[in-house]
Formats: sequence, structure tokens, C-alpha cells
Amino acid sequence: MIPAAGRLWTPVERLPLAAVHPAARLGGGTLAIVTALLAPPVILAPLAVLLGWILVRAGLRGDGLWRWWRAWWPVAALVLAVHTLTAVDAAPLFHPSLTGALRGLLALARLFLMLGTMALIARVLPLPDLVSALGWWLRPLHWCGVDTRHLGLTLAVALGTAPRTQTEAERILACVRLRRGDGRRRRGLHLRERLRVIPPLMEGIIRRGESLPLAVAGRLPAEPDRPLRLPWPQGLALVAWAALLVVGV
Repeated sequence: MIPAAGRLWTPVERLPLAAVHPAARLGGGTLAIVTALLAPPVILAPLAVLLGWILVRAGLRGDGLWRWWRAWWPVAALVLAVHTLTAVDAAPLFHPSLTGALRGLLALARLFLMLGTMALIARVLPLPDLVSALGWWLRPLHWCGVDTRHLGLTLAVALGTAPRTQTEAERILACVRLRRGDGRRRRGLHLRERLRVIPPLMEGIIRRGESLPLAVAGRLPAEPDRPLRLPWPQGLALVAWAALLVVGV
């Protein structure tokens, strides 16, 4: 899913929300996810229109969106089936009902709004801005020992490890298929094949973890960069959004 998400975008001259403080971008994205999860259904339509407009401005690709959707359709089918068969106030258990199907579609709408918002957050928050945003929000935790000096390096390693690990898993799985003789993909989960991937994959992750401290030695900053000051109108907008969400829910 991570490589598919990386093919969602085309380059643009200027990302939307670039003038907004990174902490406000992260806070607003988090509030948008909570809004999609908890807000009444009438709020979802304007939220979807606004989100779609910003995604298009950010360079969303239609073909990349289709490949990304293919990774999520089993989850969508499962959510829809569960709601359709378990709406016991409209029909007996395991009997499909229109009410359950509509509830499933509403749950899917909330799910895709949250996923779209997460993709937008990843798009409008490059690594330097993400480090700045997290550093700003973690400032109140300095008194209890939270150290943000290594935050940028930690995020860089984490964000670089996930796609690399997935690619290595796909390579090992392809080797397993070749040893089977035909090299063809089989339909279904084939849990036994996937379980065989775990030991060599974990061994590679452990070796990488052992060598990483030597690779980053001497590259850690002595002092963290001071977070940028959040403009008060943006902070006030976040507070007002959170208050409206609490009152509305």
C-alpha cells in the first residue's frame, strides 16, 4: 500500500496549504480525520468536496488513485458485508437488509474520507515540515523527558524502512514462488507462503537495526531547532474547530 500511495501524485509548482504553519497543517488534518469519523452524515458531503478540491490541487492522479484503491477493496467489501448482515434492528442476524447496506456505505464514506485526509497530510507535510510540526506539538512534554533532538532522524529512518521492508518481502515471496517450480502467482491468501517470508525478513530488519547506530553516529544534532511560532489566527481556528466538533458530537 505504501508504494501505491507514492504513485498517487504528480509534481506541482506549489503545494496547497504551504503558507500554513506545519503544526496547524498537522492539527487540522487530525481534526479532519476526527470529523470524518464522528460528524453527522450531512457534514460528510461538504467535507468530501473540500477534500477532493485540495487533493486535486495537490496533484492527485486518477490512475494512481485506482491502483491505491485496489489495495483497499477487500477491506471495503468486508466492511459492507458486515454491516449488511448484522443490522439486527432491521432484519434477523445474517439476513441482508437495506438499512445495513446503507450503514455500510456510510461507514465506507467515513473510511475513505479518513484515508484521503491521511494521504493529504502526507502530501502537504514533507519530512522537514513534519519534524517541525511534531516538535511544536511535543513541546509541552519536554518537562517529562521527551527529547526531540533525534526526531528528524527517527522519522527519516522509519519512513525509509517501511517501503524498503515491503519491497524485500515481495522479493522473498517471488523467490519462494520460483522454488515452487512455476513462478506464477496463485489466487488467495496462501498463508503458508507468506509465513515463510517472515523469518528472513525479520533477520534482515534485525541486521539493519544493528548496523544503524554505527551509520548515524556523529550525525545527531546537539540541540533541536526551535519550533516556528504558530500564528494566533491559525491557532484560534484550530481551537474553534475542536470546540465545534465537541459541541456537535
